[in-house]
Amino acid sequence: MSKISAPDFFEIIIEKYPEIKFEILDDKGLPHLQMSVIARYARQLFEQKNQSKLIELIEFIEGNIPNADDHLYNMIGVSFVENLVFHYDKGKKRNEIIKLLPEEMTSMYESLKPIFDKE
Repeated sequence: MSKISAPDFFEIIIEKYPEIKFEILDDKGLPHLQMSVIARYARQLFEQKNQSKLIELIEFIEGNIPNADDHLYNMIGVSFVENLVFHYDKGKKRNEIIKLLPEEMTSMYESLKPIFDKE
């Protein structure tokens, strides 16, 4: 099975989540910005307390990690997990988001934590 590239991933996301299609297409060719659109959407779902759709989105992305090429894998960590988790200051909201992260995203979060949470 071939690896999933960022452009292929965004096509799948647009198909699955048409409500963010135009925002993703506005940033076409800028994959880190496209991934941050998805993170903003996840934060919006979180703020709207739409936990079922948020979990569906997070699990969908997590499910693509094993087949992601290196560039997409990096973008999921750096542009999705980072923008989802570290958007919130330490505290209740961030902790709630962290609890929703599946295994691989939790690992990505843990690797980013020292960079963002310098004491």
